Amino acid sequence: MRPQTELIYSLPYIRLFNKNFSYEDLRLLRKKFEKFEQLYSKYIDRIIKLIEEHSEPWKKEFIPTYLTEKTQPISDPLTLRYEENEKYLLAVLIHELIHNNISKKFKDRNELHRFIQELTREVYSRLDLDLTKEIHELGKRV
Repeated sequence: MRPQTELIYSLPYIRLFNKNFSYEDLRLLRKKFEKFEQLYSKYIDRIIKLIEEHSEPWKKEFIPTYLTEKTQPISDPLTLRYEENEKYLLAVLIHELIHNNISKKFKDRNELHRFIQELTREVYSRLDLDLTKEIHELGKRV
């Protein structure tokens, strides 16, 4: 079973991180995420399939992805903060989806992220999109 995914703009959720976020801010945020939404639509099904092929079967039926302006990426609930580089956002999405998929236990955070980085590279290498720079940048941030 592969999970369904959906990009969600939730004003109450965004206000957890930015209390003064308005409806107008939400409209502008949607505009900022347009390029990412196009990439997401094109690649999400293949990403979900590839993660499962290289990891383990999905346990969740639905994975909402909350789009925000301010916060660090979160794997559960999956939350992405706006970044100008939509390819970087796709790399972050792959990373966080892998977090959602693995149940294997790791002795520490470094071992976990080494595993995720390897899997992330495997997934993006099978896409017709060069994410080399973005995956490198992601590796420096986590």
